[in-house]
Order: sequence, then C-alpha cells, then structure tokens
Amino acid sequence: MRGSDAAWRPGWVDGPEYPNAAINDEIITRRGASDTLRFFEKKGVEFNFVNAVTALHRIAKAKDGPSICDSPGFAQLLALATSGLPGVDAGVGAAECQGKGWPPPPKHHQNMSNIAWALAKLSIEDEPCFQAIAASAMRILDAYKPQDLANTPWAFAKCACHA
Repeated sequence: MRGSDAAWRPGWVDGPEYPNAAINDEIITRRGASDTLRFFEKKGVEFNFVNAVTALHRIAKAKDGPSICDSPGFAQLLALATSGLPGVDAGVGAAECQGKGWPPPPKHHQNMSNIAWALAKLSIEDEPCFQAIAASAMRILDAYKPQDLANTPWAFAKCACHA
C-alpha cells in the first residue's frame, strides 16, 4: 500500500459511499499479472470501473502481463475497464455490475491515461478505445496531470493510433 492514499486517490470516498476502495487496496498487493487476473476472476463481479482500470494497469506493469492477454478472464477485465469510456460498448463484466452504480463517474484524466498506457504496454491496438480516449481528453485536457500528459501521447505513438 502507498502510505497515505490521499494523494493517490484524490476524490475517493472510503466507507459505505465507496466500498470499492478496499478492492483497489487488494489489487495493488497482487504479485504479477496472473495473480491479479486470478483476483479479478474471483472478485470481478464486485469491481467497478476504477477497480478494473487499476487491475489492467497492474497487469501491464507485470513481467508476465503479455502472457495472459489471450485468456477469457483478461478479455472480461479489458471489457470492464474500457466500458466506462464514451463510445465504447460495455463488455461482459459491465453487464454483471448493473445496479451497483456502474459505471461511476471516472476520474477521466487518470483513468484514460492508465488505460492508454496499459494497452500500449501490452501491445493491444484497440482503435475504438483510443478514439474514445482522444475525444474525451480534448474536453478535459486542463485536468490532466504531467504524468497523464506524458503517458497518453506515448501510448498513442507506441500503438501508431491516429485518433
């Protein structure tokens, strides 16, 4: 866990208003992509958009990340992580979360940057996702932090997306 979560999770509410913060705390303790995916397969129905993006990012950071990209569980996680993007169809996992406040209003700048970065790291060239990220980014560019501003165009360049 990263010391004080206040800087890491600005705007998040712990407790009954935001019970998924505990799931994110669990995700960041996972060792490797396989462990993260097993956790998603076990608890995925409880995941919200932010949890799915966090798990996707964690998988992309792991050395074994590329090895799980063809698994059905990863496809469900990817669908859930990208279903919060405007213009992207909700995936299998998102349908299971209906009625749980799905999807919550995302912190677009960080979530979109993390999705783009993870897709690029895993060499997943998903043009509709990149187009949705580009369209949304233009509306909220002033909210982007320096790291988001660096990661997002890097991801577009690595995947040769011209959205």
